[in-house]
Amino acid sequence: MKRIEIVGLSVVMMLLLVLAAACGGGGASVSEETFTLRGGHYANAGAFFAEEQRFANALGIKSNQRVKMDIVWSSGYGKSNELLGLTSKGSIDAGAVPPGHYPDQLPFNKVFQVPFIGLSLADYARIKETLIAEFPFFEEEYTKLGVKRLYYQTLPVFWIVGNGDPDECTLAGLKGKKIRSFGDSLPELYKAAGAVAVDVPPVEWYEALQRGTIDFTSVPIGAIIDNKLHEVSNMACGPIFSFVGHDWVINLDKFNSMPEDLQKLIVDTANDTKLRYVEFAEQITASAKKDIVTEGMVVKILPAADLAEWTANAPDLLAKWEEDLAGKGKGEEARAVGARFRELLAQ
Repeated sequence: MKRIEIVGLSVVMMLLLVLAAACGGGGASVSEETFTLRGGHYANAGAFFAEEQRFANALGIKSNQRVKMDIVWSSGYGKSNELLGLTSKGSIDAGAVPPGHYPDQLPFNKVFQVPFIGLSLADYARIKETLIAEFPFFEEEYTKLGVKRLYYQTLPVFWIVGNGDPDECTLAGLKGKKIRSFGDSLPELYKAAGAVAVDVPPVEWYEALQRGTIDFTSVPIGAIIDNKLHEVSNMACGPIFSFVGHDWVINLDKFNSMPEDLQKLIVDTANDTKLRYVEFAEQITASAKKDIVTEGMVVKILPAADLAEWTANAPDLLAKWEEDLAGKGKGEEARAVGARFRELLAQ
């Protein structure tokens, strides 16, 4: 009788264990699953990209480490014109993607890297946000490539940084100078100043200035120290033009594989980062001016009359963008975007 009780108890315990395992007691539940996002960046890490590292860190903190983002900097995963393809294919999970580096894949989003002389970073961010909200094909363009935009980088205004005579921080002084460029809009702007555009990726700015391959690079002042450009430059001339920087995108399959609460956490954190970026860009410009002067560089302001003349000499780059899309069968959509863009510029 005693032995029967022991056997009966063992059977009960076994049944309880089986039921517990079936209910998830034998392993992690879906809500406890963890995700590590491999993020690729084309530029060097540092203070200029502090908001992007903060975004990555915040994902881990807010999710109790259920989702983490590990950013590999300095083109460790791929160059600025490769990260979109790598993210789209799932070779990496997320990437910093400058739309202007992908004129064929992102013809609509490329408009946000059309440079405008004298336009504030806050105004350009406002314009981009409005256009994305009003025209669905900006997001659809990314969706077709298998990625989702998380947030975009609000860039500080660009300066001309390199070696030269500070007294020649004038339109005439830029004539014939070799200036770092990319895409197809920025070279047109430099051509209007009589300068020579040279395509140089960010990780090669230092060597290009050191060797004299270029006279100047175009860069926000806040990125000078991170890229050690103060070691190979004596001056910063500007401010000149602005556009919105890269988009951080995530592979759609990866994003959709995550629980809804983590998807929401990522989107909310991305929106917070986007909102902070304007203030951050203004702050880092102000502090960086002091830093580079301490390092021995001279900061010179390009005369307003020269900026006005440069603007007058420059082609209508927004119209050129419209013409380019018209040639791709998207003329009606491009004209609608261009018209709205101009309305927002006038506000």
